[in-house]
Amino acid sequence: LALPQIAEGLKGRLRRAPILYVWLLGLCMVLACVGHVAAWSSDPPDVDAINFTTALTQYDVRRDAPHPPGYPLYVGADRAAAHLVGPAHAYGLVNLSMLLLAAVCAFAALGAVGRPGVGLAGAMLLMAHPLAWSATVVPECYASDLLAGCALAAWAAVARRWPALIVAVGAAAIL
Repeated sequence: LALPQIAEGLKGRLRRAPILYVWLLGLCMVLACVGHVAAWSSDPPDVDAINFTTALTQYDVRRDAPHPPGYPLYVGADRAAAHLVGPAHAYGLVNLSMLLLAAVCAFAALGAVGRPGVGLAGAMLLMAHPLAWSATVVPECYASDLLAGCALAAWAAVARRWPALIVAVGAAAIL
């Protein structure tokens, strides 16, 4: 299944969901944004976060900026985000974006069981869960695992591969 088909399938899921659920998802996303921006810190909490922050200006995996494998796509996205919000909050913006995309994927995947309310509840739980918050407000790459797991689950739901959906939801829960 190609990426454009997945995107079209997700749009179809959102269009078929009752408008109230889509509006509630949007409201929850705005509240998550406000909460995350308020929680952003200018001081990295540990050595990994310091190394990721250093990678914004001097990317050198040999010197642990960031540690191997280097996460070049993630650091590249953060460098682009640094132009919008500055280097102190670049990782926060990218992580928040990944969390919001993961919530949309969870909404689509869990809504595929035939009840959009289940999708909304799953997306809300994901955005409010303390582990999701701790993974997204610091300069770390854990939010990419969250997005990958939810995107895999959404793909399986959109493609109607139910055995794959069960495995994907399990993988997303582990990630």
